Amino acid sequence: MSEFYINTGAALGAADEIRDAAKMLNECLEEISMVKNSIGSSLGSASADITSRQSELCNELYDWNVNLTNLGVALHSIVDEYKRVEKSVTEHGGTISYGVCGGLFESTVIDTSKCRDTKGGQVLLETSDEDKESVINDFEKDHIFIKEEFDRFLASGDNNKLTEEDKSNIKYLVYTADEPYRSVFLSCIKKYKISDGDLNDTAYYWPFLFKGLNFDYPENFGSDRKGPYITFFHECGHCIDDLADKSAYWGFDTHSYEFYSEDMGKTVTLYDTIYYDVYYNENNPHSITGIAYNNNYITKGDEEAERALDTVINAFVFGTDPDGLDYNERALYKNIKKAHDNSFIGDASYACVSDVYGGVSNNALRNGGWGHDSLYWSLYSKYTPGKELWAHYFSYNMGKDEEALKHLKEFFPESAKLMDDYSNSFIIQSVRRVNV
Repeated sequence: MSEFYINTGAALGAADEIRDAAKMLNECLEEISMVKNSIGSSLGSASADITSRQSELCNELYDWNVNLTNLGVALHSIVDEYKRVEKSVTEHGGTISYGVCGGLFESTVIDTSKCRDTKGGQVLLETSDEDKESVINDFEKDHIFIKEEFDRFLASGDNNKLTEEDKSNIKYLVYTADEPYRSVFLSCIKKYKISDGDLNDTAYYWPFLFKGLNFDYPENFGSDRKGPYITFFHECGHCIDDLADKSAYWGFDTHSYEFYSEDMGKTVTLYDTIYYDVYYNENNPHSITGIAYNNNYITKGDEEAERALDTVINAFVFGTDPDGLDYNERALYKNIKKAHDNSFIGDASYACVSDVYGGVSNNALRNGGWGHDSLYWSLYSKYTPGKELWAHYFSYNMGKDEEALKHLKEFFPESAKLMDDYSNSFIIQSVRRVNV
């Protein structure tokens, strides 16, 4: 039975925040109007200034209303996407799951009946509370600032339902994480903030206005079906990408961080390496080119066959209906698609692969239901697959998900090198290693 995952939380959260902002701006306009009337004609100069500011706020309010209208259109599109997927899934006897995980919280923070077994989950279950406390105290006595900021972060936000055991588990995973990933997390410890700690079946990082992390409890923590706390660290990865400012003071580092690729023979960004890994990397047996050559679908050096391959790659990139291709191209497309679908199963350890391969193919290469819907990829920039790949990569390292990390590096070999390089730029020399 297949399980399909649709995440609409970011769009819904955006609509709520824009409504709040619009309300606030309306209140400002009313206040300015009252002040202006009270000043009267004797303060003509001040009144003129206020009129100018009022005009600016009116324009700003108009922009917010336009954004809200666009989000309304987006939400309608999400409903249409849901109906399409629901029809497809029902026809194949599958089920649909919303958000990251469903179900009720029962008796323990690490709910093994609902979440996937990972090394991180095993470590937390096998380590006694006393040993966790010892490691945490040993680290924090030498890093008072980190302790204070970590405590602030974990206590922040509305509807925060994190238990003391959750907080202990998160700290233990962070303090015992391998370098450079521990330093990556701790470098932004002062910037983390939970906006809402108990959403309904979704999680997201909101990078605009009131920047913050949003979660569903306990489904994004101990009961996370991808593995304990994997989604928590995934969203923290988005926050780091936005606020670490390693390569971009405004915006996300994954848009602009550069790395010299020996395989590609040039300086590249994550956007470049992802498309190389998915479509052109001959050393990657999972790339479209690798599949075509390794399965003898085309012969290397055959110009006509390679032109057909270029056409097929463009069809994947732009989400073109393969029925519009000629006979040979269509046959090549279908053979490659079948080989790709057979190259990995649809369980949570391949969530990143399904998600990001889908992100650069209008979901033609998504497999097993894991990933964002087509609307998500179309609403945002071409760099969005890179943001998601980084968040997956970071969460697997922090949550000690060795199996998922292995699959990520297998399907994105060159991109993994770039993310390794980016992570190494965070190492905090003054943070002492914790011995466990």
